[in-house]
Formats: sequence, structure tokens, C-alpha cells
Amino acid sequence: MGRGGGARAEHVMRAERVGADLLARCAPDPRSAELREWIARSPERFSGGVSEDDVCDAEVGLGGRLTAFRFLVPNATIDIEYEQLGAEVSGAIGLAQRRAADRLAAVVASGGR
Repeated sequence: MGRGGGARAEHVMRAERVGADLLARCAPDPRSAELREWIARSPERFSGGVSEDDVCDAEVGLGGRLTAFRFLVPNATIDIEYEQLGAEVSGAIGLAQRRAADRLAAVVASGGR
């Protein structure tokens, strides 16, 4: 161990003990568990939008998890610069996730499903 290695190891062990203590004191919230299960079972899907100019489309579930992705342009991975392709992919996924988040926020705000 280098200089300060023992102090660092002691700090890490202390942090692990504190973390374990905090985790042991956490009480499960049945309402949040129910909401997570409902989100996981939801059949709702949200798209990143498909217009004439889109290179790809992404679909996410209500929880924002990616459920489908497809390129709309043949040879997109060959004909488009990687930086642009990455931006297009990120944009499509981000838009779909924002739409899902807006819907989920509306559902939670209304207090119902």
C-alpha cells in the first residue's frame, strides 16, 4: 500500500458499514412498489417520432426503457457520419423518453391510472 493506503482502506470500510446500516433501516414503500409494478406492466409505448427527415425511430415503455429501435434509412450506419448518427439515435431515444415521462407525470399528478 502506498502512502495513505491504510487510511483510505479504513475510510472505505467505514463507508461500507454506514451504507449497510442505512440500507437496513430503509422501510419498503408499498405504494412505490405498486407503482413500479404498474409501470412495468403498462402496455403504453412512446415513439421518438417519425417524420420524413428522421434517420431512426425509438420506442420506449412508460418507464422510459427502450423497447424497440429501428433505422428508417437503408445503410444508415454506412452512409452517415458516426457523430451525426449518434446524435440522431440519442435524439430519437430522448424524445421518446420525454414523451413517456410527460405521460407518467400526468398520470401521477392526476392521482390515478
